[in-house]
Amino acid sequence: MCVLPGIQSYFAPSFLILFLHSSSSLLYEITAYAVFIGLTPEQGALILGLTNGAAFAGRIVLGLLADRFSNSVIMLISTWSTAISVVVFWSVAKSFATLTIMGMSFGFFVGKRKLTITTILFVWVEKYPAVDI
Repeated sequence: MCVLPGIQSYFAPSFLILFLHSSSSLLYEITAYAVFIGLTPEQGALILGLTNGAAFAGRIVLGLLADRFSNSVIMLISTWSTAISVVVFWSVAKSFATLTIMGMSFGFFVGKRKLTITTILFVWVEKYPAVDI
C-alpha cells in the first residue's frame, strides 16, 4: 500500500536539501555528457562555462523580478522553466548547439531557485507555525 506523505514532509530540511541538490546536479554532469555524445572535453567545458554565465545573468534578472513580484511566483516560474528546459532540450541534445541551448536555459533558471528558497522558508514558517523546519 502506497502512502503519500503529508504536506509537512515537503517542508522537512532533508527533503529540501535533496530537492535543491538534485536540481543542480546536472551542472556537474553536463561536461561528462558532452564527451559522451562525442564532443571534445574543451567543448564540454565551454558549455559548462556558458551555463554558469547564464546562471549568473538569471540570478540578477530573476532577482530583480522577485523584488518587484512575489518570490513564490518567481520560484514557481524558475522551477517549471528548469524542468521544461531539461525535458525539452535534454532529449534532443546530441550536438554542441543543442546542448549549449539546454545548458544556458537550464542555467538561467536554476540559480534563482536556490536563492528564493530561503525567503520562502521564512514565509512558510510565519504562515504555518505548526511546520517544524
